[in-house]
Amino acid sequence: MLALGGLLLPVLLGAGYRERDSLGILTGAGSLGLLFPPCLPPILYAIVASTSANANIRIEEIFQAGLVPGLLLMGMAAAWGIWCGPQRSIAAARFDAPKAWAALKATKWELLVPVVALVFLFSGLATPVEAAAVTAAYAFIVETFIYRDLRLRGTCRG
Repeated sequence: MLALGGLLLPVLLGAGYRERDSLGILTGAGSLGLLFPPCLPPILYAIVASTSANANIRIEEIFQAGLVPGLLLMGMAAAWGIWCGPQRSIAAARFDAPKAWAALKATKWELLVPVVALVFLFSGLATPVEAAAVTAAYAFIVETFIYRDLRLRGTCRG
């Protein structure tokens, strides 16, 4: 929420939302991601609850239980954002399909991060800890060998 709030607040203000409404939307919608996979708090809850209560609580069940409330709250946040809409008329930017397609192509490796995590988590190929390790390894490989943003050798000179 902190990372995206700093980016989204100027966008909402620039779109004509009042500051108070923008802060409310960001604050209210910022925690909705906790209800959807591969979010860490539900995974930790399932692990702790199953070990401490001697119950068989599966992570898949926890995520399934959060799906309907999460979608409902997401719809309510969207409705609130529409209702609180811009107080002044601003020329709406038209959707540019080629630009959107180019953006999707440019972020294809990042968009696969949750897919990797979910496939390993829900397919039974790995435990939650192993799925997290595979996802971290995937991110490391992408950053090191595809984008070359991360170098294996140090770049600092004494």
